[in-house]
Amino acid sequence: MLSVGILCSAFVAYWLGHYEAAFWATVVNMANGGLAAFAAVRNPDWYIERRREAFPDEGIITTVLDAPNQIRQLVITKVFTISISAVIAWYFGSLAGYF
Repeated sequence: MLSVGILCSAFVAYWLGHYEAAFWATVVNMANGGLAAFAAVRNPDWYIERRREAFPDEGIITTVLDAPNQIRQLVITKVFTISISAVIAWYFGSLAGYF
């Protein structure tokens, strides 16, 4: 949920006309997403425990054998969201005069 909060703050900064802050918040959001995906790939047990803590009653990961599928889905989702965030960051950066 940290990524959603950072992205919301970027859009609030954009709405207020602070394009530099919107750009850097979007860059931080991209770094946060990339580091989360890297941490899950590097240490799948950590990822499994985090998912179980976040959703204790829903059985998100039923078995350890399902973990690679969950991690694969996470990486695909992060690649997609980072790609979209890169386009948004480019737009905010061009408004801020960085590009």
